[in-house]
This record gives sequence, C-alpha cells and structure tokens, in this order.
Amino acid sequence: MQQMTQNLQTEKKRQDKEEERRDPPLHSAPASLVMGEASGGGNVSDEMSNPPPARTSSPYVPAPLSQYELRIAIAARTKALFERAGTKYQELIGDHVDGLGHWIKDRVEAYYPIYNILNMLEIFDVQAEKWIELNPPEVLASRLTAPLKVTMVVSDFLFRWFGEALEKKSDAYWREEWIPNKALDSLRSCEGYPFDEKLDRALMRRAAERFPEIDIIMQVEKKVLWWREHPGALRAAKSPRAQLWQWFELETEFLKKGQKG
Repeated sequence: MQQMTQNLQTEKKRQDKEEERRDPPLHSAPASLVMGEASGGGNVSDEMSNPPPARTSSPYVPAPLSQYELRIAIAARTKALFERAGTKYQELIGDHVDGLGHWIKDRVEAYYPIYNILNMLEIFDVQAEKWIELNPPEVLASRLTAPLKVTMVVSDFLFRWFGEALEKKSDAYWREEWIPNKALDSLRSCEGYPFDEKLDRALMRRAAERFPEIDIIMQVEKKVLWWREHPGALRAAKSPRAQLWQWFELETEFLKKGQKG
C-alpha cells in the first residue's frame, strides 16, 4: 500500500499548512487545556465535556472541525466518559495527560486526510457506549482509584476500542472506495476496454480484499499501459477482466518469490 501512504502524506502536508494558518500548534496549548484545567486557574470541564462548535463559512453551511478542534473534542469526550464513573479524572490522570494527549494528536493527524469520510467523533461515541455497557459506572468506580489504574483503563479504551475501530473503518474505506475509484479511473480511460461501472467496481473491491500485498492501483495502471502497447491482446481477449485478475495473481506470486529469495 505504498502509493496509498504517499497520497495520505501529500494530503496531510497540504492540510497541515492550512492548519497552521488557522490554529495554534499543539505544543502552544498546555496539556491542561487538552485534558482538564485551563491555564490561569479557570476550570474548563464544561467545555471539555462537549466538542467545540464548528466554525461556519456561512450562516448555513458549517465548516468541518480543524485538527486542533478535533483533538480537543476527543479529549473532552474521553474525560467525560470516565467522569461518568464518578471519578476525579483530572486528579487521577496526573502526569499521564501528556502521553494520552499526544496519542490523540497522532491519531487525528493520521486520519485527518479522510476526515470527511471517517467521522472520528461518531466512532468514538459508538465505541464509548459499547465500552460502558461492559464497564458500568459502579464497576469502574471501584477500579479507578489510583493514577496507574486510571491510565491503564483509559489507555485500553483509547488504544484498543477507539484506535482499532478507527483502523478498521479506515481500512474498509481504502479497500471498498478509494482503491476502486482510482483503479476505475484508469480502466475508464483505456480505449477498447469494455468498461462497466458496476462490474469493474465489484472486481476492484474483490481484488483489494484478495490481494492486500500488492498495489492494486499501480497494477491496473501497468496493465492498462500494457494493453495500450499491445492493443491486439485486448481486442482478442475473451475476458479482459480475467486477464486483469491473472495479472494480479502473477504479481502476487512474483512478490512471494522475491521474499523467499
């Protein structure tokens, strides 16, 4: 998935520049702002219990949250979730606030390029409700009595429940939408190929699922280039889609042989 990673990195750099113009960098905000007390002694628990309102570019169209706002919103939800157990979250989390804050920052930066697809706050809320069903407040209250215990439980939720759900949703998006869309652009532009939106989208989704080791988009581009250089092979093919599938199989076998050798 090297090409996918490069596209994410390019999009991230573009958004980072935009982010710097709109919001202060993370290190300019004290950890206390991210997880609890506001600098200057003011308590911001009310604000931290709810995400900040999205900016609006017009009276009717809400703008998406910036990375900074999204980090604050996730931190607020984390704090609110564990305070449902009646714990003094800010006291108990103590020195571990920086580590959790940086983990949240890393996740937001990693997934922000597909922010319009991956609703991180919705995923958090769904996972939080599932988690609280298995960890009711009366049980949590007896467990969250020391900083280390709180950190372990909070980390378990953030890393395993929230983090794995983000990864699963992201993987599904790349496999089911992004890869097929890019591959279909190449097939659509190939003269002589019997392009069919429905059939080819289903084919690319199956390929992304069946051949996770290879870059499907790059392989489709290579096959299209080969067809352009050998138009007779495409015209003579009974099933260009079967040819394409065999191309994926050969590339997978080639990679496996290279790994063994």
